[in-house]
Amino acid sequence: SDDDDASDDDDASDDDDAAATILGASSLWSVTRQYPTLAVDWSPVGDRIAVAGGVPGSAGSTGILTADAGAIDSTTMLMNEAHRDLAFSDDGQALLLVGGGVFTGRANPSLGNVESWNDGCHDGVVLAVAWSPDESMAVTGGASANPDDPPEACVRDAVSGGLLQEHGASSSAVNDVAWAPDGSQFALLLDDEVGLYSGSTLLWQEWIALGSSFAGVGQGMSWSPDNASIAFFVAGGSQVGLIDVTVGSAAAWAVVGGPISALEYSHDGQWLAVGLASGDVDIVQVSTASVVATLATSGTVTTLSWNPDDTQLAVGGASPEVQVLELIYGAR
Repeated sequence: SDDDDASDDDDASDDDDAAATILGASSLWSVTRQYPTLAVDWSPVGDRIAVAGGVPGSAGSTGILTADAGAIDSTTMLMNEAHRDLAFSDDGQALLLVGGGVFTGRANPSLGNVESWNDGCHDGVVLAVAWSPDESMAVTGGASANPDDPPEACVRDAVSGGLLQEHGASSSAVNDVAWAPDGSQFALLLDDEVGLYSGSTLLWQEWIALGSSFAGVGQGMSWSPDNASIAFFVAGGSQVGLIDVTVGSAAAWAVVGGPISALEYSHDGQWLAVGLASGDVDIVQVSTASVVATLATSGTVTTLSWNPDDTQLAVGGASPEVQVLELIYGAR
């Protein structure tokens, strides 16, 4: 019957949706800036991409690029140190920045002004920054310049920059920071473990060892959109690790095509983009922990960011070139 035919068509459509995967990508645009790229972040509004670059210990800058063509948009914000990390607010009107030195601050990307929060919390290089999901707080992490002083993470009021909590981290640098999407916890990635902290009291909850499968130093992590897990990698490793936040354990997970240099979950949680030192980006399907596509870029990938609807990927690396890839979805 016609009704049966319509039902069959719906079933076929459902099967097509279920079978949809990322097949590859084409280069939408690329732009060459002055410095090697250290961090990119796509505005949640979708219209702009912030790019931080520089040479650690030397000069650096942050540029705001239009997402459709890579044109310079707004004022370029200059600093005397390389910018290590940055993060857009949800409305795209504020940008958290950390520099190659002790700099921590907040900028208005439309006006180009930068407000410094340097108050002595960090005495060494600041490496990472993240907003709390409600954007009331910011957490930063880095290394200590004093061998007798533990490296620190600082939690601040994201508007005033006022210090709310300071955490020592034994003898290891805080190499990356992340906040759970539901705001319940934040995480600090150290050389060989991850520390979990309450998002409300800001106090320590537990340490999770990365485990014997990961011999290198912990370098980067990304919290899954469903709050359940944290993907991480170590220097020189070609395997993604996965921390099960609910049980407090880490395990080896997805094997990719070479040493990992960056990673980030897609907004829908179906994919993990994994940047490689070779210059490729492997796309891992989260449900199967398998690589479904390998995307070529122009050089060692040090940073990447998905656009809001997960159809494009901004990629930066050891070269000054920033590239946007248009992802190709289809049935395999």
